Order: sequence, then C-alpha cells, then structure tokens
Amino acid sequence: GMDPLNADGDGDGLGDYWELVYQTNPHLADSDADGLLDGEEFFHPDAVYPYKQSTHTSANLAWSGGWEIVYDRDGSGDPLVTRVSADPLAVDGDADFISDSRERIYGYNPAVKETVNILSLDAQLGDDIVAPSAALPYTATIKNELDNRVLNGLLQAEFPVDTVQTTEVIETLSSQETVTMTGAVNAPAVSASTATSLTLRAGAVIEDEGTGRVLWLHFNEAGGSTFADAAQTAGGPHNATCSGAACPTPKEGYATFDGNDTLTVAHHDEFDLTAFTVNLWIQPSSTGQKSLVSKGNTGIQLRINGQNALAATMYLDDCTTSVSTSGGSLSQSKVWYLATATYDGDFLRLYLNGDEVSAVAAGSTCSNSSDWTLGSSFAGAVDEIELYPKALSAIEIAEFVRQPVLYLSNVSGAADGSYRSLDESAFGQAVVFCSDSSTQDFGCADEVSSGVAGAAISFDGTNGLDVNGPLLDDSAFQSLLHLGDNNNHFTISTWMRPNATQTPNSDHRDTFGQMVLGYDSGSYVFANGSLTYVPAGFNKAYPSLYIKG
Repeated sequence: GMDPLNADGDGDGLGDYWELVYQTNPHLADSDADGLLDGEEFFHPDAVYPYKQSTHTSANLAWSGGWEIVYDRDGSGDPLVTRVSADPLAVDGDADFISDSRERIYGYNPAVKETVNILSLDAQLGDDIVAPSAALPYTATIKNELDNRVLNGLLQAEFPVDTVQTTEVIETLSSQETVTMTGAVNAPAVSASTATSLTLRAGAVIEDEGTGRVLWLHFNEAGGSTFADAAQTAGGPHNATCSGAACPTPKEGYATFDGNDTLTVAHHDEFDLTAFTVNLWIQPSSTGQKSLVSKGNTGIQLRINGQNALAATMYLDDCTTSVSTSGGSLSQSKVWYLATATYDGDFLRLYLNGDEVSAVAAGSTCSNSSDWTLGSSFAGAVDEIELYPKALSAIEIAEFVRQPVLYLSNVSGAADGSYRSLDESAFGQAVVFCSDSSTQDFGCADEVSSGVAGAAISFDGTNGLDVNGPLLDDSAFQSLLHLGDNNNHFTISTWMRPNATQTPNSDHRDTFGQMVLGYDSGSYVFANGSLTYVPAGFNKAYPSLYIKG
C-alpha cells in the first residue's frame, strides 16, 4: 500500500500516481538502484496526478526528469538537442555496459548502445634525439569527445617513466572542443646514448549540467560591492560588481537602485548568444524612461520607455541596424513586474508578467565584446536577473509568474522548544519561526510530524508561527510577499487536517472560524509580510484563508 496522506511517499520526485503508471516502487526512491532517483530517470509532468484541474494539460504543465542529449548537428555544425528518458526499472536499459547514471553524466542516450569516449589525446615530439640534459619539446592535442558536457582537467608529462616533470591545467573544454598545449621536459644527464620514453597523460572532470542559465543573480547578499552569479557555467561565475556610490543597496533578498546605481558583468565568450532570454523582477519607484539591462551600445537593450511600457532594442549582425518593440504598462507603484525578453533566431519578443505583449521579426544578433550593464538609470527594486542562452517558451515564462513567493514544507525543532523553517521558493528569502510573546501569549507550535510534503506542524488554536525576513515592506518598496499582482490576484494554498471545533450553533460558523492565514481583527494576522498582532477594531479581512467553524 501507499500513504494516502503523502503524494510522493519515497521523495523521489515521482508522485505515487506516476509510480503506478510506470510500475516503479513507490517505497524506493531508486527502484533499480542505479544511482538515479526514479523522478530523475523518467521525463514526466509535474502534477500529483494528470490534469487535476481543467487548466492542467500535457501542453502547459511543467515537466521534469530525463536529460538532454545531442542527436545530430545542423548544416552550421550547431547541436540539435532533445530530451530522453531512462528506464527506472533497469540499471542499464540498452545493455551497453554503461549504467543509466553514467549515461546521464556523459550526456549519452540511455536507449542507444554507446562506447565510452570522453577525452582524446594526440602527442608529438619536437625532436627524436636530444643531447644529455637538453630540453625535449612536445605538443599535445586534447579533445573533449562528449557532445554536450564541459570538461576540466590536467595534462602530465613523465620523463622518464614514473617521474612527473610537468603538470599543466587543461582549461575549460566545451563539447567537441580541441585545445593544443606545448611544453618541454629535460633529458637525463647520461654519458652514453640510451632510449627512453616520454609519457603524456590527460585526465578530466565532467562538469554537471548546470542550471541552464549563463547568468543568475539572486541578490541575497547582505552588503558589499559584489553580487554572486549562481548560474554554474563552465566559464563562470560571472559576478556583478559595482564601485562606491554607484552600488545598489542590498536587501538580502533583492537590491534597490537609486537611478544612478550601476552593476557591471564582464564580457565572456558564454555571452556570445545566437538566441537568448533575459528575465528579471522589477519594482519601479517612479515612472518614466529607465534602462534595465544592456550589453553595450550595439547589443540587447531592455528598458522602460517614456510611455511606461516595456521596450527592447536588439542590434543585428551588422551591429548598425537594429529592431525595437514595446508593449504592456508598468505605471503602477509598489508593484512587482516580471520583465522578459526572448530572441529565438526569428523574433524578438517581450513578456510582462508572463504574457506576451509585443514581438518583432529580427535577423541574427550583433556579437560584441561589451560588458553587461544592469541598472544605470533605473530607480526601484530588482530581483532574480536571469540570462539563458536560448529562447524560453511562453509556457516556461508563464511558470515564473505561477511559482510561489513563499513555500514551506519542512519545519525543524530546536533544543529550546522553538521551531524554524526556511522559505523553499525560488526566492528563498523569508524565515519562519515561532515566537513566545509574554504580552500576547502567542506561543510556539505544538509538535512536528510527517506531512503530505516534508514535515507537518501542529497548532492548538492559540499558537502559531511568525513569517519574517528581508521581504518585509518598507516605506519605498512593496515586498514580494504582498499578496496581489497588478490585478490584485493571488493564491494561498495549504494542506491541512483540522480538528473539530464547537460553535454555539450553525449560524456562528463564520464567526468562530479557524484562521489559517490572513488579516483579522483582534488577533495575530499576516500583514505587510509578517505575522503580527492587530488590535480589535482593525477590520480588514483581505486576503485571508479560513476554515469555517
């Protein structure tokens, strides 16, 4: 049997419904014990069961699992990529003596027999005969034979055998990339002619798949002039930097710009993009034209124009001609907007809050060596700047808007009887903890136990948890925990198992309801990003989630 209160009892990323569909073991995270979780092996919809709501279909659900492989190359030599699944019930589904976990590491197709070929080395000597103690030059040509993995490694020269004379670093090798390295070793000081061997040995480490981004700034710093890149690329990190008064103000969850603040990300070959997605959350503090992201004067430029619309300009391959497009409105104050620009090789598109607002036909992009500039004339708050080397689909972009700004699934207890939980959303900024105020007697929750997803926490009707962190509102900016977009839409969702309560009669059910989260009168409520006490007489019941009594 399976736990009816846990959608994914073994925590393998594959819900129990899908475990039955694929006939995997719902009690084993890795049914075939090949080192991959069942949810990592099979490409599947991210749903408890398919199409639980009418809006969920195979076309618009987010999917996960499996991995990308290169199955061919086009006429220009660019890779053609698809996603494949492995058999979660077989260690080596194609019987090629390469386990599925290794196939994933190498970027191989787990359904096609392969021969392991990761790194090749070809070596040439500068001279066949040298004098005693003279230098013996060599040339080594090293190639990454994998189609879509990055390698880093070392080249060693032994002369004579078992005597390492030189060790050189093999810089990052992209897929199918070749590098030529030269060096020299010293011949032994012998008194007579002799034959000996020079051994060159190359080895490499395969980098993980990464995040799919080439730049990703969380803005979770507490201070300083460097903002960390979390993209995990072979050539990174590409940290953003600033200097002195031009630095934005870190808020440990986002950063605020005053209209003169500027961040710079140095150019790198990884930014030579033939397709891209620029994606960031912004909260302008004033109207009017503002620069958001730009790559010099001849690259992509994302901005807010004088009509408070989202606008983008992209220079074409001659680096002189450009195309521009604009749409949407960012005229409301204290509102977070998701601004997105994509280019797929044919069209430059703009999205605002996940909806496409404009598009224009465009040819190939200008390739320049300019640095990225973030901010410049922008005044307001910025969070989660992302740059992808591909055009995300409309469905993928819409997912950014639908992701939670606060997600809690695990609560841990401390020795002092308190409880703490970290925000597990993509923003990861809020901290939840219990408080024990002597003035209001709002004590810690009762206990932690196993829940539907992660841990569950019990309440007795008088205690609760505080939600605090760097996302709190201040006088200038609205926090991401402000429930409501620019259309005042929001969703609150939770799993709960309420105990029965008594009310004087059925007419009092609403009056004696159990509040889960919301504004209330004369109690602890969720307000301005924090659960705080509101005295009686403050009657504001939006937004709130109740269980009727």
